[in-house]
Amino acid sequence: KVYYEQKEWDHAAEEIEHKAVAFDVLQTVDPSYALRMAGLAHATILLSSFWLWSSVMLIRQEKLGWRALLRQLRTLDANERTRGNGPVITRVFLRGIRQYIRRNFHPSDNANEHLARDWFAAHGLPFTEAA
Repeated sequence: KVYYEQKEWDHAAEEIEHKAVAFDVLQTVDPSYALRMAGLAHATILLSSFWLWSSVMLIRQEKLGWRALLRQLRTLDANERTRGNGPVITRVFLRGIRQYIRRNFHPSDNANEHLARDWFAAHGLPFTEAA
């Protein structure tokens, strides 16, 4: 478990470190807002389909009935609300989509480099901003 948590943070820190590279390449190759929105729609449909399919497979493996599943979802939702968080769909995904659809959006506008910088420093690694 510790290994996987470490790898998740490692991957997240690297993504933050070079978060603007692909966006900048797209803007250089084709700065079309329509293309960017088409890519967002395509990625949203594909990822949502994958997450739904994966969730169904995991739920089937757990052999949960609908009542047990709904009870667990309500418990998770209540726990998040107790901590002051809303559902992850609105807290993370919809907020990110609202930011991305702004015409003047750029990934560097989301100032979260401190998360990666702190992680790299805690592991004795240099932090370099790629873009």
